[in-house]
Amino acid sequence: MMQSTINLLPPSKKTRLKKLVKFILAQNILEWSVLTFSFLAIFILWGWMTLQTQFNYLTSSTLLIDRERIADSEDIKSININSRGLSEAGRDFAVMTDKFLELAEAVPADVRLSSLDIDRQSGATVLNGTARTRDALLNYQDILNGVSWMAGIESPISQLFQRENINFEFKSDLKGFPPLRTEQNKKPAPGANVSDD
Repeated sequence: MMQSTINLLPPSKKTRLKKLVKFILAQNILEWSVLTFSFLAIFILWGWMTLQTQFNYLTSSTLLIDRERIADSEDIKSININSRGLSEAGRDFAVMTDKFLELAEAVPADVRLSSLDIDRQSGATVLNGTARTRDALLNYQDILNGVSWMAGIESPISQLFQRENINFEFKSDLKGFPPLRTEQNKKPAPGANVSDD
């Protein structure tokens, strides 16, 4: 504080002058503190805006990652449903090539097959064709009894009354084939819509 040494001033003006100097000093301190707090507020506000921008960026990138994860998860779920469907379809699969080759190799030259019906649901087989002679038909019946996947070969006795060009129908049971599952036994694939129609 500044000491005034002027004696020409009355004491009231001296006290007033002292108060004015104190007021100006307080005003300067207040101005500097307001200016300092303003700079601090600007710095804090700038830091808050920077942090908010970074937070928004991280939030949006997290949402994008979640969206990509959801899409990947849906793809994986779809692939799983398809692979379960393939597995369900393959469960009833039976290798038939070897059995057809065995049957084809067992057909003699004087017998001609016209149809082969295999019903895996009932486990029955029906062979239709034409034999040139009765002996060829009886020979073919004996050959069919030796086929590994056919059992209980039956033929109508009426077929034996003809001598030549005999149309035949052999019925047999399947041996070694897994039976097909019925619709009641099939389980729907997870994620498939099941309705009570």
